[in-house]
Amino acid sequence: MTVIFPAIVSDVKRLHAMEEAAAVGNLDAVESILPSLLLSHDPTVPLHERAAPGASTILDRSIRGAASHGHADVTRFFIDQGAVIDDALICAVINSGSIEQCEILRSHGWDVNRSYISASGDWHFWTPLR
Repeated sequence: MTVIFPAIVSDVKRLHAMEEAAAVGNLDAVESILPSLLLSHDPTVPLHERAAPGASTILDRSIRGAASHGHADVTRFFIDQGAVIDDALICAVINSGSIEQCEILRSHGWDVNRSYISASGDWHFWTPLR
């Protein structure tokens, strides 16, 4: 017989709820769930560094899910909370076709003139805004 601790089940449900809320653009839910996934609420520390164990990956997937579905308000919220603008997020935003999200990234320091090379070196691209 397998015993599953209620706290672990609760944590897993909360992590999945964050991903789902971000993917469908439910900003209210994202705002209410996020504090429970953080060890610190210091906005000067990048979001993934403040995440509780196991939550960093979920937060990365959540912001990319919001971005790829064009949910600019959720994307903006995550960036305002300290999410790092990395190549995966940039690709999600570009693939979404959302000009509003491109503006959000640009206003937070994204350099549209930079080229991007995958970690493996398999692909290289310039942004469409270049």
